[in-house]
Amino acid sequence: MTIGTGGVGLTAISVLHALGHRSIIALDRDPAREADALAAGAQRFIATPEGTEAASLIEAIGGKVDNVLDFVNSSETALLAFDILGKGGRMVQVGLYGGELPIPLPLLTGASLTVQGSITGTVEDLRDVVRLAEAGKLMPIPVSVSPMDSVNDAIRRLDAGEVRGRIVLAP
Repeated sequence: MTIGTGGVGLTAISVLHALGHRSIIALDRDPAREADALAAGAQRFIATPEGTEAASLIEAIGGKVDNVLDFVNSSETALLAFDILGKGGRMVQVGLYGGELPIPLPLLTGASLTVQGSITGTVEDLRDVVRLAEAGKLMPIPVSVSPMDSVNDAIRRLDAGEVRGRIVLAP
């Protein structure tokens, strides 16, 4: 499962799909992002507006999950990710939104859960992704090109959640 379908989240969905994962569920607050998530390789998209409860999400997906990649990493998304993990589950926090995650330690150990952070991969990881791209296995994500002098507007649009995929600033 992935949380957040911005540029990094969509890229991760594309890579997961290229690696053969076929049960990718993408979550995002914005229901307008569904088409992009499905085009990137997600098998299912669930809109999760602010205040989405873990119990309702678990019911919607038919049970707890083994893995969650959180590309937002806010207090709300991290707690949601933690609460939907099944026994032996692992969550990886990638986004940099910020916040805190209160973790009930008996549940962490009793359910053998793993909480991990990650901001980047290795050089070999990058080589693996390039090989997938060269082999034509990655689904494309939306990319818009803007002039370099519109950097402030690009940052504003990113902050407001108005960007589909990635923005490339060109001279």
